[in-house]
Amino acid sequence: MKELPVSDYYTASEVAVILRQTKRDKIYTMCRSGELKAFLFGRTWLIDKEYFDKWRKAQLPS
Repeated sequence: MKELPVSDYYTASEVAVILRQTKRDKIYTMCRSGELKAFLFGRTWLIDKEYFDKWRKAQLPS
């Protein structure tokens, strides 16, 4: 079984800190709904760093 390169992914907790969310529940909801492209690895939501950085820039007003 291949191991995931952990440095290529943010956890939901890390994303919560980046987005300044005090509750991780919002991030978990975004992952489950598909608003954030993420996947479960065991019990941890992982979000691709490259995808998240592009998504975050797209959320900022121009």
